[in-house]
Amino acid sequence: MLTGRSEPITITNNSGTNVYTFTGNGTFIFTFQDASGNTGEATATVTRIDKIKPIVTVSGADVIAVEFKATYNEYGASWTDNVDGSGTNVVISGIVNT
Repeated sequence: MLTGRSEPITITNNSGTNVYTFTGNGTFIFTFQDASGNTGEATATVTRIDKIKPIVTVSGADVIAVEFKATYNEYGASWTDNVDGSGTNVVISGIVNT
């Protein structure tokens, strides 16, 4: 934990950049050095990278025929995700030109 005054440091791994892009769950250790030559490290850990797409299920028939000037009834949709669970709060928008 950093307390009090601080000074610039130089990252000595990761090509000198303080940005690291995680492509999967895991740990990365940044090593650094200050102007006086003191060294240290900081560990960054990511555990919730979700690469599985959610599933959206449209309610009702796959194809709906709407007669000219007839009313279109929306039957809604639901979603399921391996991290966020499931729900029915799906925003459906657009115009049905009858």
